[in-house]
Amino acid sequence: MALKHYVGTLLILCLFGFFKELKPSEPYLTEYLTGFEYKNLTKDDVYQKVYPVWSYAYFFVLIPVFLLTDLVRYKPMIMFEGLVYVVTWVLLLWAEGVVAMQVMQFIYGMATASEVAYYTYIYAKVPKTDYMRVSSLTRFSILMGKFVSGLLSQLLDTFDVVDYRELNYISLGGVSTAFILCIFLPSIKTSIYFHHKDPDNDTLQEPNGHKDRGLCFRASQLLWNHAKDSYRQNYVIKWSIWVAASTCLNFQIGNYIQPLWQEIQVDQEDSELFNGGVEAVTTLLGALIVALVGLVKFNWSKSGDYAILLISVLGAIVLAVMSQTQSIWVAYVGYILIRMSYQLLMTVASFELASHIPNDSSGLVFGLNTWVALGLQSLLTLAVADSVGLALPIRDQFVVYASLYGLVGVFFASYFLLKAYCDMKR
Repeated sequence: MALKHYVGTLLILCLFGFFKELKPSEPYLTEYLTGFEYKNLTKDDVYQKVYPVWSYAYFFVLIPVFLLTDLVRYKPMIMFEGLVYVVTWVLLLWAEGVVAMQVMQFIYGMATASEVAYYTYIYAKVPKTDYMRVSSLTRFSILMGKFVSGLLSQLLDTFDVVDYRELNYISLGGVSTAFILCIFLPSIKTSIYFHHKDPDNDTLQEPNGHKDRGLCFRASQLLWNHAKDSYRQNYVIKWSIWVAASTCLNFQIGNYIQPLWQEIQVDQEDSELFNGGVEAVTTLLGALIVALVGLVKFNWSKSGDYAILLISVLGAIVLAVMSQTQSIWVAYVGYILIRMSYQLLMTVASFELASHIPNDSSGLVFGLNTWVALGLQSLLTLAVADSVGLALPIRDQFVVYASLYGLVGVFFASYFLLKAYCDMKR
């Protein structure tokens, strides 16, 4: 199939990805929720009651959303993602109170979980020979949306063009545009599990009437076989453990970095914030790293172990420094380093996992690894951030995150030493 046959679809999908990330209010969400002239919530309410909801929602809906995406064949879930983003910003703008903001975070978690449809939709439209090209374009559009969003938010805030509420109106405009765009995406006839083609006669297997149970059984059997075939390899298990642990901490740091910045900023005379600019720089550098890893030929099967240890140690040190610093710029730079190191090794992990599992299993393996990461994050949130748990001060929370990064390093160091010892015994 030539590029011209699906370029229109790809253009709409990339524009959808760009506009759904055009949310310049996100870097200043904490200030908006706690600001007297905005939502006027207390910091304890935001940190302990509102923010934890996103983690729980994302965890509980990810697997159902993954299965629904395949069952309804992608487009309806992309439309659902666009719609719930709109609902999220409607609640942010016009709803009041802690409960309303908890509902907002739950709906936002549903939107985040629905991103799986965006990343898998185009694979059902193009031949496998074009997978790398369309993957790059769809991910590039996401990164560009985040970069423009962060840069726009910083410029508008620095030059006092709009306030935090007006930034949310711009975000609502961005996600509303994305929702309108996704309506024009063409429907998909096939999917991997519930609507796959029979390889013997090239006919489409549809759940229909009395055949529903049989086809659903075949779909579940296919899911099990893909998972079993993928996770039987020690190499896949090793990288999956790292992906789950690092993604858990990456999500948690991203969810609670604004409270840390706000805590540091309180003690400084200069009250100007650069959250948007930091997010823009982080996104841009992350994109460059992803491109660099893809261009440079490197034997990660041998060097990956050292990279895991180095980045784990680096993460522990940087987070420990961030937890104690009184300088907002040290915290900003630390955040950029953490995000860049995660993007670097996550890109490597994606390549390494994809090269050791069947093509049709990639979405399942990455989905399961993310689900495990979210389960770990939910437990971590419950233990250190939620009012039900310890509800630690934000600096103490980052001490915990630094310690966990160190534990990841100790775990993998022990694994590598044990593996080396077993190899020597042979």
